[in-house]
Amino acid sequence: MTTMHGTYVKESRMIYRQIVFCQGGAAHEPLRILDEEGPDAAIDFLAQWEPGESSASSQHGDGDWTYRQGPWLLSWNLRLGYIGLEREE
Repeated sequence: MTTMHGTYVKESRMIYRQIVFCQGGAAHEPLRILDEEGPDAAIDFLAQWEPGESSASSQHGDGDWTYRQGPWLLSWNLRLGYIGLEREE
């Protein structure tokens, strides 16, 4: 995987709006972008699906990798084959 720069977060008490969640075949392209171009490029790719629904907390799982860029929270799990993007409100 590409070396990534930025802030990785494990837990936050913020309010998030889910933008997109991709799993299985739908996750191939954003996971490829994450691997080859890094998390900032994956955020740019996934952000095109904004707006989403509000949630009281982030929807990422305990075993997920997470990456924060400004208001964006990118979460992914390569073993389970999914990636998601949320935006802090």
